[in-house]
Amino acid sequence: MRVDLREVDFTADLLAAIPGEYARRYRVLPVATRPGVVVLALDDPSDLPAIDALHQLLDRDLELCIADSKQLDAFIERLYGADHDR
Repeated sequence: MRVDLREVDFTADLLAAIPGEYARRYRVLPVATRPGVVVLALDDPSDLPAIDALHQLLDRDLELCIADSKQLDAFIERLYGADHDR
């Protein structure tokens, strides 16, 4: 499934699902949460080491969707900032 990040309501609660350090490191954004599940947008859903690390970090089930890599980078920069929580 593809996601257009311009259509996601990035609330503070949603962004809190992934610390900025991990969003930048793994190039991932949370796009939704449900009890026990985080829906993540990333540009490479075949990056199994990143997915495994995120699964361990979050200790929740993950659902993955694909986002455009340029859009993803721009939104990570805008939402988390270059120096936020480093």
